[in-house]
Amino acid sequence: MSDLSYGYTLQEGRFALMPGAGLTYSSRALNDYYYGIRAKEVARSGLAPYRPDAALAPYLHLGLVYSLSRSWLLIGDFRLTVLPRTVEDSPMVDHDFTSSFLAGVSYAF
Repeated sequence: MSDLSYGYTLQEGRFALMPGAGLTYSSRALNDYYYGIRAKEVARSGLAPYRPDAALAPYLHLGLVYSLSRSWLLIGDFRLTVLPRTVEDSPMVDHDFTSSFLAGVSYAF
């Protein structure tokens, strides 16, 4: 898997907003591991066999950072990824996108 992205930071006082976009490449082996269905798995799952190819998946993300103090930060990130056709066509997938959210707290020594 490889990832190429671009982002920009907009700072206003203690608050930072970081919009960005990117492209993730996933190999055929990786896509097959997560989305493929081998012949021996068909009997257990009831799904048709499937072998995906390598793919590129574009995404948008929005990061947020709020500084509580010099040492403490609140962090959040939202990411929306458009699934490539070879992944979307897998019998295990029922959407054409994925979304994720990360939230955290950071302390710097």
